[in-house]
Amino acid sequence: MIRDQTIFLLNVSGDADAATEFARRQYPSARVVELSKASLLEQGAREQVREFSRLRGEALIFFFEDAEELSERQLKLASGLLHRCRATVFADGRGHLEVHGRGDLIPRVPAFLWSAFLDLLTVSLTAVALRVLLLRADPSSSKRHPDLEHDLDVAYLYPFPLYRPRPGGRLSFLRGSLGGLRSVGATCEIFSGCPLPVDSFEVRLVPNRRRFYLFKESQALSYNVRFVLTTKRLLRNRRPRMLYQRHARFVFAGALLARLLRVPLILEYQTSEYWWAKTWGPARFLSLVRLAEEFSIRSATHLAVVSDVLRDELMERGVAQEKIIVNPAAVDPERFRPGVGGKAARKELGFSDADIVVCFSGSFSYFHGMPVLSEAIRLLLRREGAGPSPRVCFLLVGDGPLRAEMEDDLKEYAAQGRVLFTGSVSPELVPGMLDAADILLAPTVPMPGGKRFFGSPSKLFEYMAMSKAIVASDLEQLGTVLDHGETAWLVPAGDQEALAGAVEVLAGDPDLRERLGSRARVAAAQNHTWRQNALRLLAAIPGPTRVDRSDGRQEFIPRASESQPRDMRSSSDG
Repeated sequence: MIRDQTIFLLNVSGDADAATEFARRQYPSARVVELSKASLLEQGAREQVREFSRLRGEALIFFFEDAEELSERQLKLASGLLHRCRATVFADGRGHLEVHGRGDLIPRVPAFLWSAFLDLLTVSLTAVALRVLLLRADPSSSKRHPDLEHDLDVAYLYPFPLYRPRPGGRLSFLRGSLGGLRSVGATCEIFSGCPLPVDSFEVRLVPNRRRFYLFKESQALSYNVRFVLTTKRLLRNRRPRMLYQRHARFVFAGALLARLLRVPLILEYQTSEYWWAKTWGPARFLSLVRLAEEFSIRSATHLAVVSDVLRDELMERGVAQEKIIVNPAAVDPERFRPGVGGKAARKELGFSDADIVVCFSGSFSYFHGMPVLSEAIRLLLRREGAGPSPRVCFLLVGDGPLRAEMEDDLKEYAAQGRVLFTGSVSPELVPGMLDAADILLAPTVPMPGGKRFFGSPSKLFEYMAMSKAIVASDLEQLGTVLDHGETAWLVPAGDQEALAGAVEVLAGDPDLRERLGSRARVAAAQNHTWRQNALRLLAAIPGPTRVDRSDGRQEFIPRASESQPRDMRSSSDG
């Protein structure tokens, strides 16, 4: 038996060092035992119950980056009836603290039981409803007559009440897509389950009102109904031309709303949630993940995918090719361009004019090649000095699950000023950070198990627009969009030696860097803008007229009643 003066620490989403520091500060005389979130997730429900029942000590601490992220509050409180610690503690890195003694939980037992009953009812009814809806899932039932007048081009659905927007690819894609719609003069209203840091269009919040639930999956399932009914009411005097929704786990609100309103649905499909849950799970209620996904796909008028790989996957699942729009990530070349604060950022970050700054920006995850990048940095900096090459420094922008491990691996070089980790930065600062660099890196690695890489990294197109030399993996979309020796320097995915060698080549050849960068920007501005993505979406559903311009592009013509002026300029270099 573990002695009583023990603290069990479960770091849910916060910084690992901050969590440990909090536990030791709050309970200075206790021994801190860290529990593995990953190991708990891998266990089944019965084993999790056994694991918690073995805990005996002073407190079980759930630590978060921000207490607002505390989902499944009642389930975590109910764990206090299983473990044998004196208190259940909720804390975060911003000073929030809640301490619940075992005696405090007894009055909550009726709420726990009521929540469990509602969860069971929600899961059972949803399973039956989805099976019935699948029998008649037909996108043609969502089509109005194309000649009917519309007063709203896009109703943009974001039914994710537990999502907290953070800098990264998902937020970049959202803001870029909305910016593209605005740039072509489309009208749009956003209906969201959470506040969104966007200013392109009005955001109408549909908050989650349900208080009694144990499992967040049950909350997500029931929220579909609330979102549909509320949004239908908000749209009762409007005639949207299309609904647009990102596909997500347990979400079928767009499919249901499209049927009720008889409005076409474009479903943004960036991965199979069922495959992801099976591969990276375990996931609760896996059969409902599959049912919700199948209903959404079969109800969509069109599916917007970010890569040819996802198009091929959907076609293998029986989706007709004409229903699929390939719309990869893109860029706003007016926002991401040379000369947007790089000199000032470079000075502020402590780099000299003579330094060759090599930058990675994005999520510190396995798929983005963090282990490969870490080893490549060590390889290059260990052998630097053998020749007359310039001083190379690495600027690593972003955060993610592998950041702490990478910082530990490279702490020697960080102490020498050769590697700088910025942590998470505001999206508004990213263009300046990229502009401060000489070389930009995209060391993406293949998916495990032989599955084709299906992603479309936003950073790829942002890099291209910055007119900087790019070193990228020759992998699926990256190898298709980029041309080795013309717009980038491509290396075999997962090859740290080749990655380090490519950086060395470019660090010693400023003319090559200039040539690759300038050609990449031209390619981005001509072929990969959010404006072009918006036009592809709008072209999929009959509506306002488009005309061919003198430069060969199509222009979306807004209605004469459009109240706000729109920037109708081309996204190309001026």
